Amino acid sequence: MFSTFHGLSPKTTPAFKRVRTAYRLLIVGDAPYARDYILDLKARARGDKRIVFTGFVFGQDYRALQQNAYCYVHATEVGGTHPALLEAMGYGNCVLTLATPENLEAVGEAGLAYTDESDLAEKLQRVLRDGSLVQSYRHRAQLRVQRYYDWDRIVDRYENLFAEMAGIRLNFDPSGEVESELQSELTVHEK
Repeated sequence: MFSTFHGLSPKTTPAFKRVRTAYRLLIVGDAPYARDYILDLKARARGDKRIVFTGFVFGQDYRALQQNAYCYVHATEVGGTHPALLEAMGYGNCVLTLATPENLEAVGEAGLAYTDESDLAEKLQRVLRDGSLVQSYRHRAQLRVQRYYDWDRIVDRYENLFAEMAGIRLNFDPSGEVESELQSELTVHEK
């Protein structure tokens, strides 16, 4: 399991404590500006040796954590599309995210949304029991990032928008192979 500090809510550690697994919950990052918050989170985790606060991790070590995580828990309650969520999806993580409008828009059908501590515990237990479900969501996550969050495509869409505003018609087709591959994956898993 893996969660970044900025994607952590006080609900995450109590939910994980309810899950029966030998996996560890790694909480990566820190918030030196919020010592009381950190102390509260660590107090909630007390007594469960599976919950590990790594502190800041960067570069190759961070990539290794992302690439080897069984799943990624994202609990951010405020803000827009969070780069850490997209990054986890791009690394091919099975993503469990708090069901905020921003998070739901980012993951679409490529992640599992949870509403509260109990729902998170249930969904964590579910992915731990079903490796094929995890593999399916990993694949969906990567396809979604390729389709909707690829910089080349984003730039093309902006260029198209600006050209349209200027009354110029560009021959940009936002559909592509990745979209049809994502749709195929969704259709196969739903059957």
